[in-house]
Amino acid sequence: MMTKSFKNPDTRFEPAPWLRFINRAMKRATKNSHRLNEKAATELIELASRKMSLEDFGNPRFREGLGALLNAIAAENRFSPVGQRIMKRTIYKCLINRLLIQRTMRQEPEIMKRKLNRPLFIVGLNRTATTLLHNLLTLCTHVRAPRTWELMQPAPPCADGSRAALRRRRRARSMLWLLRQALPGLRFVHPIEADAVEECYPFINHTFTSPAFVMHFGVDEYAHWLEDLDMEHERWVYQEYATQLKILQASQPHKRWVLKSAVHLYFLGALLEEIPNALIVQTHRDPRQMMPSICSLVSCFRNLVYARLQLERVGMECLKFVKKTLERGYQARKQNPNVQIIDIHFDELVKNPVRQVRQIHQRFGLKWDPLYEQQMKTWLAAHPRGHHGAHRYSMAQFGLDENLVLSFLPLNTELMENLIS
Repeated sequence: MMTKSFKNPDTRFEPAPWLRFINRAMKRATKNSHRLNEKAATELIELASRKMSLEDFGNPRFREGLGALLNAIAAENRFSPVGQRIMKRTIYKCLINRLLIQRTMRQEPEIMKRKLNRPLFIVGLNRTATTLLHNLLTLCTHVRAPRTWELMQPAPPCADGSRAALRRRRRARSMLWLLRQALPGLRFVHPIEADAVEECYPFINHTFTSPAFVMHFGVDEYAHWLEDLDMEHERWVYQEYATQLKILQASQPHKRWVLKSAVHLYFLGALLEEIPNALIVQTHRDPRQMMPSICSLVSCFRNLVYARLQLERVGMECLKFVKKTLERGYQARKQNPNVQIIDIHFDELVKNPVRQVRQIHQRFGLKWDPLYEQQMKTWLAAHPRGHHGAHRYSMAQFGLDENLVLSFLPLNTELMENLIS
């Protein structure tokens, strides 16, 4: 099968021309009236409350993160008019979901009594084959993972096939269609489908305490705020995260969760304290291969909100944040030596994914079904590597080189060798 190639790798993930045209028109028409600032918190909270005719947003701690995020956005001068609207809409939807979550908990208090049965978390960094592993692990009939449409609105719970589920699916498809029109190159980096399993960082976003905001928006002040959080705040994040899993668990109470996000590596200490029976899979990849791929992914999403993207700045911001995430993850592992964890190397996973999945099941004593193995082989045959098209990138695009990357990420290389050996 032939795939489309790009002569200029620096521009292939730029936003669509129509999006740039709208940005120029809005900039002339609005004269910066679109810009978000810290005063927008009250406005958005009141707007969400009026929209839903609800007032209970739950634990007021979320306001700390909301204020920090809006302050960080106001301090930046990199966002486009459309980008400001997108960020405002993102925050507004998170507030709407908080209202719906709290209403669900009032109406169904038994939700909090539900147990999470040994959920499995894939905590590797982006671009370390976590999506491949996630898809394979969720083929097992005994497990489930959140799908994109569920992540967009986890509450109230609804059964597959219900009218509510159909409405949410339609909304998700519409939003993803618009996203693909705005970012045509996204399908080469990380294709997203409404009914497909997806990483669960949106549940963390609802707390407004999320590293995903840093990677998507590049808000430096917010990144510093995250670093200074105490463990009590981080544990609260995972209490709210677990609540959302319990809400979605209502329709399939006997299935075990399989979840994935690099956000969990950043907050691994809090995750292990709040969900002590968690099973952890950490994927690893040579940082010289991983970093330019991460930068390419981040650049694609930031092109949606930035007026003009500086690739060299993206490179350094990603390098620093990846270093911080790895350090926090490894520190959490040292402090929790009895954690149930297995380390998987990217090269081995890509070379023989079925064998790696079998090792995960053996490590955690999970049921292995020969039919499951055949399902994986069928899925792999239907989804060969690169079937969405070529994804090309280089360290030089982002102002990186081998020496710089290894000077920032020696822990990744050294611990990867020690843990995998």
